[in-house]
Amino acid sequence: MEFTLKTDNDYTIIDEEIDFKSVLPIKFMMQSIFRKQHNQLFKNIEMS
Repeated sequence: MEFTLKTDNDYTIIDEEIDFKSVLPIKFMMQSIFRKQHNQLFKNIEMS
């Protein structure tokens, strides 16, 4: 998991990259879960 933070005037832009290395076929399921959780996390941060 890698985060990149960039400033844009009064805002911070967060780019996130998640890479799963597994022999099991879980990549798409885990990407979906992480995407939903992190979207909610960043919405909560913006609201606080």
